[in-house]
Amino acid sequence: MLPCITLTATNAELSFNAGVAGHAHQHWGPDFTARAIFVRSLALIMLLSSVAMALYATYNFRLRTSMLQNKMDGPYDNRILPIMLSALLMIALSVVLGGSIARTFGW
Repeated sequence: MLPCITLTATNAELSFNAGVAGHAHQHWGPDFTARAIFVRSLALIMLLSSVAMALYATYNFRLRTSMLQNKMDGPYDNRILPIMLSALLMIALSVVLGGSIARTFGW
């Protein structure tokens, strides 16, 4: 069940990021203004971070599986990934909010 959830979440995240990059390419074409480059860079950063999180989640799942099979005591919870995910989302949303405010006031 857990690999299915991990793969589903990863697929949703990758689809979202590919959609953002595809939208930027489709509507701006070969335009390389600062705004287009910024949005494409942000989409690429989010794509790479989602791949990194998926790899870390897979590693953590394999680690817990081996711990359970060996009947080891230990923390089975994940302490790093929720913090990384929350921080990344807060940073990304802050950047988007800052860009919206800057565009509203014409900065």
